[in-house]
Amino acid sequence: MTCKQPIDEVILTVGSTRKISHNCTDAIASAVTIASVSGVVDDDATGDLTIANVSTNSEAYTEQATTDTVAIGKAVQFTVSSSTTSAKKYKLKITYTTDATPTDTVVDFLHVCFAE
Repeated sequence: MTCKQPIDEVILTVGSTRKISHNCTDAIASAVTIASVSGVVDDDATGDLTIANVSTNSEAYTEQATTDTVAIGKAVQFTVSSSTTSAKKYKLKITYTTDATPTDTVVDFLHVCFAE
């Protein structure tokens, strides 16, 4: 049996630094929030990316693409930039724990594509 979940993708301009908000609402139960984020890393370990300011969302926000409202504590937020000067796609691994009882540890993936 194969379990497959589509991976979200964010497209950025080469040379840019952007704040990313990764909505985790569908990955966790409705009454549960993200308790802590243990990591956002380049899953391929290229060394090209700088990832900083990792946190959970402290305010509700509206997703631009879907107009869905994301509740407080339901998203992982961070900034990302790349040292590469040409178009390239990266796979980010996002690991976080929830406030569920017992605590859940969730591993999620996000593609970030730097385009020219």
